[in-house]
Amino acid sequence: MLRFMATTASVPAKKRITLTERHRLLSETLEAVEHDRTRLVEALGNAVTMLRQEDVGWAAPGSGGSYNGLNLADIQKWSGEIRASLSGTRDKAPNPHMRNGLMLRHSFIWEGGIHYASVPGSATAKGKRGKVNVQDLIDDLGNQRLVFSASARRRREGALFHDGLYLVVGEKNGKKLRPIPLHDITDVHYDELYSDEIVAYRWTRKEAERKNGDLMPNRVDKNYWVYVDWFDKDRPDKINYNGVEEEVLTGWDAFDLHANRPEGAAFGSPDAISALVWARIIRDLIMNGVKMQDALAMFAFKATSKNKNGQQTSSLELAKPSGAGSAASIGGDNDLVPLNSAGKGYDFGSIGFVVATMAASLHVSGIALSANTALAGSSYGAAKTLDLPGRMAMETRRHEHVEFDTRLLRWLGAPDATAYFNTYDDATDEYRAVQAAMLAWTTGTLSPEGFREELEIIYGRKLSGAIPKGVIIPNNQKAIDDAAAAQVAAADAKAAADKEATASTPAANQGKSDGTGGAEHANDMKKKDK
Repeated sequence: MLRFMATTASVPAKKRITLTERHRLLSETLEAVEHDRTRLVEALGNAVTMLRQEDVGWAAPGSGGSYNGLNLADIQKWSGEIRASLSGTRDKAPNPHMRNGLMLRHSFIWEGGIHYASVPGSATAKGKRGKVNVQDLIDDLGNQRLVFSASARRRREGALFHDGLYLVVGEKNGKKLRPIPLHDITDVHYDELYSDEIVAYRWTRKEAERKNGDLMPNRVDKNYWVYVDWFDKDRPDKINYNGVEEEVLTGWDAFDLHANRPEGAAFGSPDAISALVWARIIRDLIMNGVKMQDALAMFAFKATSKNKNGQQTSSLELAKPSGAGSAASIGGDNDLVPLNSAGKGYDFGSIGFVVATMAASLHVSGIALSANTALAGSSYGAAKTLDLPGRMAMETRRHEHVEFDTRLLRWLGAPDATAYFNTYDDATDEYRAVQAAMLAWTTGTLSPEGFREELEIIYGRKLSGAIPKGVIIPNNQKAIDDAAAAQVAAADAKAAADKEATASTPAANQGKSDGTGGAEHANDMKKKDK
């Protein structure tokens, strides 16, 4: 009889989780969720803080109400912040993006310089008799240093960039010009009928004090009023300012240039007023990226253990001080797993969109503003050129400079003078434009004066010299017939002149004796004798 004995394999009973362990796991999960929530709230708070930037942000659309623009105190407040970002303070360095933005705008706007034509005293002027030599006034050492030199024009563009106002005053006696910094302008006087028209500026000068004819080390404030050049009404000798009669410089004129001035407002706004906010955000993003870069460099591996004892052993072993490249023995059940971020750096390229926003506020290229040509991809041309919208924005500012310089030239005594910039067109565009003008000229549809005017428009300047005489219009029958008739007349005149010269020219032996007495047949008798 056979017996079969059933055998069963021993299966260990599943370990049940106690309430204490369950409570511990739930607490750890809750703590992790709370930690993640705290990090999320902190990140969101940092983003909001960066956008606010000390309560300096965007003005919401429609929040202006009856807004009439910035006043003098407003632009002086903004000017102080923008100037600090450009030149730095005692304990803070200047912002590189703000400085680069100013240099880009100045370089693009003043590329090639501004030119004057028909200035009395210059080589291009005609009829010098009875006219003031304005070119000498422009070349005056003081006027050059303060207004017309390259460095003075850089400061002019800087004033529009950080102040929103460029003010020049000129003394009529001697035609001396001088710019006035924004902090020396302490008030303005408006037109009695129009509240958005400034007719006079209060100029507060810090003049050296004199006692008994000697200069003192301290300076005192002296207040004067200067009317603008276009004010054609009677100018008073004094202006009552807060109960004090202040002097009006009647022998002076003021020339003001406002940046971004809206219609109906007395003042404009600095070019960099919106760029300043984004420059601060870019700075914070870069500094956060540097911190993240440091954090990524600190951690390369994570230690994993299958039990609690292994974790404690790994902690003790890895916590020992060691040099770079040393190894740690952490047991067979433990392991070091490289992090995904090991050997990688922070992606600073994500800041490019914010840089582009700042560049848009300055009307310059984001590639040029960041000095990062990698943003242009494979297009080298895009990295070094000014695109069409940027050129159009710079042309707008150029027109304002031309108007301002025309006011100065008129005041100096050159009412017919013109100011102009060279065009932004590159060599290819200019060549094609000249080709188009040549095509119109060869069809015979343009006069010499019209063709010259077309070329002056293309080149953006006046061509020197007069149109040469005898220019023939192509494909014009009258011009061709006239040219042919002129050639025939010239040939006939030359032939007649040659014939007259031949008839009146004496023979070589005229007036000389040849032994025959001048007889034409002196040799006939000799022939018969033979």
